[in-house]
Amino acid sequence: MQNLRHLLAKDNFISEIKLNLPFLMTLDLSENKFRRFPLLNDLVNLNHLNLNSNDIENFKPDFKGLSCLTLKSLDIGQNQISFPTGQDFFDDFLGRIKKLKNLKVLVVSDNPFVKGHMGGGGGHSDDRTLDQIVAQLPALELINGESAAYYRKMQAQMQKEGAGLK
Repeated sequence: MQNLRHLLAKDNFISEIKLNLPFLMTLDLSENKFRRFPLLNDLVNLNHLNLNSNDIENFKPDFKGLSCLTLKSLDIGQNQISFPTGQDFFDDFLGRIKKLKNLKVLVVSDNPFVKGHMGGGGGHSDDRTLDQIVAQLPALELINGESAAYYRKMQAQMQKEGAGLK
């Protein structure tokens, strides 16, 4: 079992998990009952993580060590992830997600924070939220199935227009 490379545990009512599988590359835990982001520090070769359609409310993963360098695809769509304020979004989400230097595909759709429902006056529109995420991930190619290049182009255009106003 230590040499396991792909683990598909979709739709199994799993709410907690502790894995010590150093060769695991793909982990599909979608459609389970996670309320917190699982601890994955021992998965040093993990490339693809699917946590879509769980009940995750807080995005507070502890990305450190090799696990954050190998992750290329992360799906946390269709959860309940939200942030009380805009500052929490910057600290808790952007501050953690930027550690994923090689992330190429990210799905965050259908979460309250993407829909602009952050409390405390900290709401963002979908595009602005996605712009901020893309800005933190230089290797990102796709976000919610759309080209990250589109968001980078829009950011550059907005910066250019902003510079022209000064």
